[in-house]
Amino acid sequence: MKLIIYTAFTTCVCTIYWNLTLLHFFIVFLELFFLFYLLSRVGHKFVYLELLALITVTQWLLGPVIAERFETKMAIPYDEYFAFALPATLAYLIGLTYPIWKQKELDRKTSYIFLQLQTICRSKQRWGMILILVGAPFWIFINRVPSDYYYIFFLFSNLILIGICLLLFTDYKWKWLWISTSLFLLIVTTVLNGMVGSIIIWLFAIGMLYTIKNPIRIHFAFKLLYFLLFVWFIAILQVSKTEYRLLTWNIKTNELTGYVNREIKQDPGLFYSLIKKKITDPKTLTRPKSILALAGRINQGYLVSLAMDYVPMQREFGGGEVTLYNTAIAFIPRILWKSKPIIGQAEYFKKYTGIKLTKYTSSTIGPLGDAYVDYGWWAILFLGLFGFMIGAMFQVWINMSLGQPVLLLWFMILYLSSITLTEVSIAGFVNGIFKYIIFIFAMRLILRTIGIKV
Repeated sequence: MKLIIYTAFTTCVCTIYWNLTLLHFFIVFLELFFLFYLLSRVGHKFVYLELLALITVTQWLLGPVIAERFETKMAIPYDEYFAFALPATLAYLIGLTYPIWKQKELDRKTSYIFLQLQTICRSKQRWGMILILVGAPFWIFINRVPSDYYYIFFLFSNLILIGICLLLFTDYKWKWLWISTSLFLLIVTTVLNGMVGSIIIWLFAIGMLYTIKNPIRIHFAFKLLYFLLFVWFIAILQVSKTEYRLLTWNIKTNELTGYVNREIKQDPGLFYSLIKKKITDPKTLTRPKSILALAGRINQGYLVSLAMDYVPMQREFGGGEVTLYNTAIAFIPRILWKSKPIIGQAEYFKKYTGIKLTKYTSSTIGPLGDAYVDYGWWAILFLGLFGFMIGAMFQVWINMSLGQPVLLLWFMILYLSSITLTEVSIAGFVNGIFKYIIFIFAMRLILRTIGIKV
């Protein structure tokens, strides 16, 4: 009850200061509610569904609100977008967060699992070190292998994360040397490639596990302050990353053949100088251009509006093609279906928005757009069921971990892959989860055969 009162009071203050409409008041209330709820639990509880809910509201609702406040145009009127997006988001959130309705029971289960992990993994540092050593080469060379092998390298690179998580629960005196070295490797290689999002997610996940093992009771006001500093730092990285890519990602086009080639250069000094400039001159982040760039990064609604403008005016509703058919055929191996269609991200984006992506442009209309182009307004019901599926998946994994506590550490792979759920296709997400699960159980089986019981 206190959470609702605090949220309502803060939203009223925002309404007075920014003169919010009733619709914007409700969306800001949702955003602050999930933010405050997440902050109240982070530092001593396992937060997963709470984080997904906050990201959903931010990208599907708050992003478009900020864009509207800055009078940025979307493909359709904002009222038309929110008329669909608001009830669809609420349906999805209800399905997603239903396990939280029994939060005490869920917390009791996760607390038991973490207590067991501290007992089981206390002297198993060798397991963690082996996983880090195996995963490190895959992470280092992931951008230097042919595209056909990229996904394999990506899967095995996740072993670094599992190894770090495992070491967190050991009593090994040198574990922090291993963990810090591994994180340094991750940070340097990630930043130099101009991709900072993944390392932020990794650090958050590792930090969450550490604070659950070693609960940190921090006053809510300090948590809010740390969150604002975190947002400020992310904004700096985001703006710097964009400038860094423009200066180091050299895209060459052959006018005769039309061949496009991208060469990624690495310049640590340049990235450092860009970040230093943003820190020493904070005004660079408050300029309209920077604010619009940051708002655009969290505005998944713009991409959805492209689909809503195109369907059904230019193309009929898919009737399940995007959400069900594309997901189902992804499970059928190509060796069993020689003529299996190749469903690329660019092809499906063009089909339902009418816009052709360039070779090195990556965009999807996300679950919200996928559901709309298939079912129209019936997408509201579909998204409720989709959210319910994700919540159920989390509950099943927790229940399985009660008997096999180490399994929760492997869940971190699924945890990280779910963070970008609001902006990836449903077919891509479900197929990715399926592959992750196969990889996890296959790796555990292989490791057990050689005596590593993780």
